[in-house]
Amino acid sequence: RDNRYHHIMSICDYIGDGSNLDMVIKMEDLSDKWEEVCDIIGHNLHLPHLNKSQNKQYNISMGDETIIRESYKKDFEYFGYK
Repeated sequence: RDNRYHHIMSICDYIGDGSNLDMVIKMEDLSDKWEEVCDIIGHNLHLPHLNKSQNKQYNISMGDETIIRESYKKDFEYFGYK
């Protein structure tokens, strides 16, 4: 796998079939799943919320949205995003 482009790869392409993973967590679910993560790794760790965005409104053109949806189609389906 060419890791030069891992920051723009879809998660589904990056993790493959997921057979080598214990779990995959959506960022929006991380705080709810953190205790489970700590149990898996055998450590009780604090999860700070750093660099929290104040603005949750994004203005994306229809053309850019189409490119994003097509590029990450497998991720949208896998994670149940609309």
